[in-house]
Amino acid sequence: MDEPTFDLETAHRWFAARMNNQAWELLESEGRTSQQDELMRSTAYAAARHWSEVGQSINHQRAECLLAHVHAALGEASAAVHHARRALELMTEAEDSIEAFDRVFTHDAAARAYLLAEQPPLAASHRAQVQSARSSITDASDLEVVEAWLGRDDSA
Repeated sequence: MDEPTFDLETAHRWFAARMNNQAWELLESEGRTSQQDELMRSTAYAAARHWSEVGQSINHQRAECLLAHVHAALGEASAAVHHARRALELMTEAEDSIEAFDRVFTHDAAARAYLLAEQPPLAASHRAQVQSARSSITDASDLEVVEAWLGRDDSA
């Protein structure tokens, strides 16, 4: 195969960010069609794949968190739990980069996943950690995003 005529690292970063944002937009949209559900799933995996090439540990952690949320939204308990566990593990690896914002979304993904997997005690434990992380957010725009996400009708 010929060498690309573009900067591969730049392309990976561009696609990673683009796919990440598109997957979140689909996740946040109401009344998705089954076709949009499939697009959301494949787009989230595409983002994770591109981040695996060029991302830092925080990017990998956020990609796993997104995948957990996507699978939870699709009602896929096993996959949601798998990716939530991975996102939680990667929080330790990315500790220096993790913010309260990340903790909220990661524990929310875990709470949703464990609720789907019919493990209410684990879901409740992560829901409590969501509230703890939420209370430590100081950035107004981060808090606005978190409040909008947690205020959705489908919150676990």
